[in-house]
Amino acid sequence: MTKLKLRPFQQRVFQEVLQGRNVILQAPTGAGKTKAALAPFIDQLAKHVGDPFASLYPLPITCRYAVPLRVLASQFFQDFKSIGQAIDTHWSTQVEQTYAKFDQRLVQIQTGEQPDDPQLESALTFCTIDQLLASFLGIPYGLGTRRANLNVGAVLGSYLVLDEFHLYPLRDGRGSFGARTTALEMLRMLNGGGKRLAPFVLMTATFSSHLLADLANLLDAVIVDVPDTPVRAGEPSELEQLNNGRERRFGVQTGPMRAKMIVERHNGCSLVVCNTVLRAQQMFLDLQQELRQSGQSTELLLLHSRFTDEHRKDKQQRLQTALGKDAWNGDEYYGPDIIAVATQVVEVGLDISVRTLHSEIAPASSIIQRAGRCARFAQQHGQVYLYPLAEGERYAPYDRERSEATLDAFRQFDGQQVSFIEEQHIIDAVHTNEDRALLEAFYKNQGLLHDKIFRGMGQHDRSIASELIRYVQQVPLLVHPNPNGIITERPWDWQSFSLSPYSLRARWDDLQEIAQTVRAFGDEHPIAWEARLDESDIRGSDHDQGERVPARYLWDPLNSRERIASAFIIALSPDIATYDTQLGFRLNDKRLPLPWPDTPFISTKLDRGGKKKSFAPYRQETYAEHIRGLLNAYYHSRLRDELRYIASRLEPVLNLPNGSIDRAVRLAIACHDIGKLGEGWQRWAYAWQEQLTQAFGEIYAPQKAPFAHTDYDWKLHRELERGFKPARPYHACEGAYLAADIIEDIAHDECIARAITAAIARHHAAGSSEYQTIRLIPEAGRYIEEMLDEASGAERWSVDLSSLPEAINRADKLDSDSMTLPRKQIELETWLYFVIVRALRLADIRSFVFK
Repeated sequence: MTKLKLRPFQQRVFQEVLQGRNVILQAPTGAGKTKAALAPFIDQLAKHVGDPFASLYPLPITCRYAVPLRVLASQFFQDFKSIGQAIDTHWSTQVEQTYAKFDQRLVQIQTGEQPDDPQLESALTFCTIDQLLASFLGIPYGLGTRRANLNVGAVLGSYLVLDEFHLYPLRDGRGSFGARTTALEMLRMLNGGGKRLAPFVLMTATFSSHLLADLANLLDAVIVDVPDTPVRAGEPSELEQLNNGRERRFGVQTGPMRAKMIVERHNGCSLVVCNTVLRAQQMFLDLQQELRQSGQSTELLLLHSRFTDEHRKDKQQRLQTALGKDAWNGDEYYGPDIIAVATQVVEVGLDISVRTLHSEIAPASSIIQRAGRCARFAQQHGQVYLYPLAEGERYAPYDRERSEATLDAFRQFDGQQVSFIEEQHIIDAVHTNEDRALLEAFYKNQGLLHDKIFRGMGQHDRSIASELIRYVQQVPLLVHPNPNGIITERPWDWQSFSLSPYSLRARWDDLQEIAQTVRAFGDEHPIAWEARLDESDIRGSDHDQGERVPARYLWDPLNSRERIASAFIIALSPDIATYDTQLGFRLNDKRLPLPWPDTPFISTKLDRGGKKKSFAPYRQETYAEHIRGLLNAYYHSRLRDELRYIASRLEPVLNLPNGSIDRAVRLAIACHDIGKLGEGWQRWAYAWQEQLTQAFGEIYAPQKAPFAHTDYDWKLHRELERGFKPARPYHACEGAYLAADIIEDIAHDECIARAITAAIARHHAAGSSEYQTIRLIPEAGRYIEEMLDEASGAERWSVDLSSLPEAINRADKLDSDSMTLPRKQIELETWLYFVIVRALRLADIRSFVFK
């Protein structure tokens, strides 16, 4: 039994999840789906933090909550970021302290705008579906290619909540590829056949009946919905209790949405929803003029995705204050006289209600989400007006056919009250054929989809993102006259605005022409730049320093619109882009009839709050100190706790004895740096310390042989390293080759031995496989034996080092016979590898806290 107060359908979700079942949840907008999905996780987290028997419980102690929009992830993060304090208060636990002691947060956010949990290390991460799928596919957006193998294991063994499923993109709006179908295949792969490697709740308010039933069959999940039949005769049904006197009527208009009509129908509080930012900005200006001409003092507010983080939050808070529950008493409105104009950002996440909603036509699923902001609270009555688009207007980002079908479906209810039952009829009428075609295409191309997923995992091929996640991506845009002089590290930490690259390409010629007449920053000044990683500043792919040194970026002039689509971030000159608090970001292409401001807008660096990555210097460390640091990090930074759930699910399906995966991680830790015991690596380390001593004094004198790490402070030593000879030898694949026989002797299983070997070979770079010649130092065997003994714990492994080679005499590469190479033919072994390599790499990163 939980201490959380739950509605009946929320209680059913709670019980199903904790009984080991996956759930597909459909409930009306505003019913409390988020609370339903998170309640079992929060309950388990509170009860079982640090519990050695955590593997016996039905849920993992990490949750990845995926949504389709960044603004929604941000909203949920704000709502739940203090949940640790609430847990500690109500359950008398120390959850917050457990995470703080190893420099982590219990709740975090990971989006393109707020990449604050790139390695998915928090207990509860709110992220976009793009971030979740990229991590699962081995192409994580927040990490470079070197660390591309780190996050697959963060999806495996986590509780997955996939919210607002109907908004996940499909390529070209339909078909068998895109985030929607990739998410389905991910859930099937991880949970089919009773594996339950990543238990899930999949939910939306707008499943068609056909899709709901078919998904339950495909994913072996139970359906939880809100019944409209009473449990007992004479009592209201659960759906009626949820509705609680709400009444919402729909009116279908014959002409496009106009400001004059909106003002005439305004009654205290209205919401106007446009499908594009540009049309929302234009509607805001039209309403401003209409209100001025009519002499009304109505407050007017615009909200869309191209405001600064600060202003967007302020506007959301203003809407929440003006239109939230505290502004209402039943159907009586006590808030300010206000008209809000917005885009799709209001479809989800905002708990507000208006009397009158005006919306451009869109697919039924989106219209119903928008309508959820009208008469949202108990006993309220509201009116929704739907408008066709003006002649010549583009339906993007939506599909014209589905949008027009939606208008036809709502005409059947013109002037009538539309409840959740009628909404479901409309969804079925508009989306059933689409959903049926989607599933037919999914089944037809499932094998191809499966191949593409493993191509991502095996090759870390980022090109698959356009097919398997999102085709029409958004490119972040900064506004700055000199990015090369200022923005050389972490460009995503600067205020940016997202725009479709194809929209920017379409306006490029106009922007160039206008820029010629402005040129506030000089005739030779570029109008745009694209960022690229400074390749000359990247260390060898096998070295660990690179993971603790900030990457540097250069900005090249963007002289061709053909390069816009491939740019990962663009800086625009203030000659062609600006910003103001009322309208937000806009381009100087005269599409809005406004004068260009005299004072240029320039993006500023954001203070996102919280502790930033510090890139602390490396200090000399002996081989033994380093291995002990990893073991301590594994034991005490929650890695071992997080591993218990996935180990308890993987071991049975791989026919491995209990505890095998825990032993595998400890064995990988003990052997992962054997390559550093090579004579060449030790000579290099000693020479580097001697060089530091000559340059900076005796504080750097070599004293920690055999070395696992040398002193290295990137702020002080980066330039010295550039010209230092000899080059640092590689060690990861070399160590994997040398340790292979030891690993197989202790692991007692070829599958797990290959996975450990791969984890060691790729603990610095996800694609490593080549090894060089090496000769171990004379006492290497003694150091290896000592660390194996410490890693073995109470098991006391029997170690025979007679098979340890003294040297590698010929360069070659590790193949599939010696290490796991992710591919669909060995799916379970692939999961095993990703679990072990994540634990090893995170222990390596955290080991400096546990020296």
